[in-house]
Amino acid sequence: MATRGRPRKLPQLILSAGRWRCEARDSSGARVTLRFGTVESLPEPQARHLFSEWLTLYAKDPGVVNRFPNPMDAINHRRADGADAPLQRLVDERSEYLKSREPTSARDRVAGNRGRLCLATKVMGDYLPRPIRDFGPAQLEAAQAAMVAYRYRHPGDPEGTLPRRLLRSSINRSITEVKRAFAWGVSRKLATEDMAAALKSVMPLRRGHAPAGETPSPDSKEREAVEPVEMNAALTPDRVNPIVADLLRVIWYTGCRPEEACILRGMDIDMSDPECWTYTPGSDAGPFGKHKTAGLGRPKFIALLPIVQDVLRPYLASRKTDQYVFAPGEAVVALFENRRKNRKTPLTSGNRPGSNVTDKPMISPGDHYTSHSVYTALRRACQRAGCTPFSPYDLRRTVATWLAEQPGDAAGIELAQEALGHGSNSTTKIYLRKHRLRAIRRAKQIAPMIESRRI
Repeated sequence: MATRGRPRKLPQLILSAGRWRCEARDSSGARVTLRFGTVESLPEPQARHLFSEWLTLYAKDPGVVNRFPNPMDAINHRRADGADAPLQRLVDERSEYLKSREPTSARDRVAGNRGRLCLATKVMGDYLPRPIRDFGPAQLEAAQAAMVAYRYRHPGDPEGTLPRRLLRSSINRSITEVKRAFAWGVSRKLATEDMAAALKSVMPLRRGHAPAGETPSPDSKEREAVEPVEMNAALTPDRVNPIVADLLRVIWYTGCRPEEACILRGMDIDMSDPECWTYTPGSDAGPFGKHKTAGLGRPKFIALLPIVQDVLRPYLASRKTDQYVFAPGEAVVALFENRRKNRKTPLTSGNRPGSNVTDKPMISPGDHYTSHSVYTALRRACQRAGCTPFSPYDLRRTVATWLAEQPGDAAGIELAQEALGHGSNSTTKIYLRKHRLRAIRRAKQIAPMIESRRI
């Protein structure tokens, strides 16, 4: 295995015993010998030209050694054009495209799409070397059935547990990603419009229609809206650090996405109206800022009312405008200071403050929180408080539910849509909670009408 920090040494073309060959390392670091042909069948100029083509592929992805043990197959795979190219080329180019795109959020949805495509290719191995034009609805349905039958073991599962099944929702998302790959390949002339349209005829798996794993029903999977008493119990100083608590309060009061609260800076806030500031995430990243739907050309303005301003003022007073409001470094300093105050060991014994410090620690706090770190902190706080666990996104859904329950259904939904920054109210409706309570409230509203028709 190569030494850390040392660049990977590229393979060299070698003439040995009348044969052209090279030694390379695959994606796992194992050494592999590749043979290009004999001197009689492959003169030196042609051999070096073919080797340069193969080396271009290897420099981009050493995994080409695993996929094509014969280097000529890799070269032919690169040269093939149009729908006659192998399906592996479409998968590789689509994966590279997704990899090169900038993540749209801290959760990296692009990586999620790339992972779904990778999951589908695990059961499509027999089709990958074949031409793209040979892959149609029948082959996609066969891949779908193979994913239903697929079993795997999670590293954390104890010994003796049965293998897991893929969830129906995961299968449907992976199949959808294959369809997107073909639609994307039309503009690259790797697929035709007819091929992409034909794959759309493959229907997704429905609940109960296939022996795939099922997620719980919406009522059992989604908890009810978070109540203020639960927030107060979870955000005490002994259960979560005060900086994360204030970050969660911003989400609680505004309904913004967790990653938007994490990247809040003073320069992104317009304070021209003292009664209502406006926050544009990543205002210096372009005309539409930096948020989930910025790539769709949608601006995002988050209203910061006086109750939110009271939370932010102490931080804004001690920050430069280009610094993140919620900084993990301050939380770490406060943690160490609290440990010093509660120290039981006398200073004459053990480590003195500042003596056990390195110039280059293995782990150091970042310049801002991530949605995952906030999620982890909140889940631990819920466990310490003994309340039903909830996530930062549950706070956003709770805000949507509160606003949507305002008098007048249409007005409430529109208010929630504007507050959450959704392009369609159908998206907002997905966020609503209290399914049972909302149904009871609606039933009570129509009870007089039903009573008047008693027979």
